[in-house]
Amino acid sequence: MAEGSDGFDSESGRMEDSRKDSEVDHGRQTLDEQHNNLAKETEYRDVDTAELIQILSSLLGTNIKIADISMFLHSDIVDKEHETAGRWCVGVRTIIPKVNKTGEFLYKEVIIKDIVGHAVTFIPFEETDVGQVTVKSSNIYQIQLHLKPEERLFSLHALTPEQWCSDGVVYPKLSWLCTKLLPKLSRWALESKASEFKRTLSLIPVEKYSILYQQLKEKYKELVKVWPEVTDPEKFVFEDVAIATYLLVLWGEERAEKGTTAKQSFVDLGCGNGLLVHILNNEGYDVYPRGGSVASHPPEWFQVYAGDEYID
Repeated sequence: MAEGSDGFDSESGRMEDSRKDSEVDHGRQTLDEQHNNLAKETEYRDVDTAELIQILSSLLGTNIKIADISMFLHSDIVDKEHETAGRWCVGVRTIIPKVNKTGEFLYKEVIIKDIVGHAVTFIPFEETDVGQVTVKSSNIYQIQLHLKPEERLFSLHALTPEQWCSDGVVYPKLSWLCTKLLPKLSRWALESKASEFKRTLSLIPVEKYSILYQQLKEKYKELVKVWPEVTDPEKFVFEDVAIATYLLVLWGEERAEKGTTAKQSFVDLGCGNGLLVHILNNEGYDVYPRGGSVASHPPEWFQVYAGDEYID
């Protein structure tokens, strides 16, 4: 079962009390060296309570009361014997939106895992290319696991639900988190992996894939306008863009592993519409053998978008 603590239990419809916290001032601050170190993408590391407070003070500055965050982090089900050592695990990750957003921000989150309290707290912030940070204090939230004899519950708590700000892309609505995300977490927690085979996305860096996919999607989006078939152009164009992205990242990792800069070539069996081959060709990858691909004789309608020009 999954619960949402903005006042609604997403599965049973049971109303519950929302957490009430102090008002949070929004602000912007310039990063010093310590802030820069914290704002970088990091692996998770274990910290004690004192170090956690120091990290939060460094990131948040005077924009939010540390006491409010500290009270929010501390779960009611905490074992007091584990107040310090081994309780907290902290990391920073970058959020890559599926839809390109205008602006020069990097969207990031500080993620705080409460090992003892079975909770994860997310502190979102935006960072400019000159190192200026804005903490999205209105959108700090926590997901907690409640272990009961016959069931497991997930609850979601927002620090200031009345101030929550949603853009539908980077910052979803609280109702979506409660009614969509929590039930999925509950289902995933109960599912056992039926296969020992690695998932394909586990073979490549997901962040590299996401960034390159957005770049190629923007680069080849005009192809949707000239799609002549009765099939859905967005589905088929962006599907081939996604496949091309995967291959480009995979091949890039392979070159790095082998210490070479020479791009790979590939074999085209001629069983598709030629779009994937054209994308790979346009990105500098040759078909093998040369001249043996249907890509050498594309349909008249096909145009490959390169830079600011169309190449017939």
